[in-house]
Amino acid sequence: MLKGAAKLAPPSVKQDLQKLVTAEIITDIKQHLTNKPLDITIYTCLTTIFYTAARVGEFTTCQCDHFDPAKNITPAGGRTKTDCNGFQTTIFTLPCTKVSATGEEVQWVKQNRPTDPQTALMTHMATNDPLLDGPLLTYKGGSKHRPLSKATFLRQLKALARAARHKAVQGHGIRVGGNPQVSAAWGTFQGDESQGTMGQ
Repeated sequence: MLKGAAKLAPPSVKQDLQKLVTAEIITDIKQHLTNKPLDITIYTCLTTIFYTAARVGEFTTCQCDHFDPAKNITPAGGRTKTDCNGFQTTIFTLPCTKVSATGEEVQWVKQNRPTDPQTALMTHMATNDPLLDGPLLTYKGGSKHRPLSKATFLRQLKALARAARHKAVQGHGIRVGGNPQVSAAWGTFQGDESQGTMGQ
């Protein structure tokens, strides 16, 4: 049925389908990353966007030297919850999104797979040590922290995707590809919850 639908789809839709990011593609990309601060931040951004189905611009800055706490999330904007069955989720309060000037919350559930976003985030926090009142996704460059801009993220990701023998990854493809993962994960997250602040 899916193959039949793909054949009947208009060219514009077919093009989008070819660019969908999957957990397998992320795993392939991961093989070409190093332990450098920027690579760790790139991977954290990729897994975060994928498993929250967020937009690239909601976790990155518009420019590499520009950070606005009224628009960009800080480490203080993240918290964790655990339900009565032990399922843990991380919730991010985005101060501003494409569809809401007052912001909204996005979230992920810990994944038992190599692309687990929680593991990526904890590695990022330990390596780059972002300031509580600075951007969440930042990397150490020289003697200071540098915010991860949308342009830098997409440029690096494009190169990594090519190295992994995948077509250039588009920001929209990450969000759309992650939607089924989010839906499946949240089907299992129910019950009473306990909360904690990120980094505690």
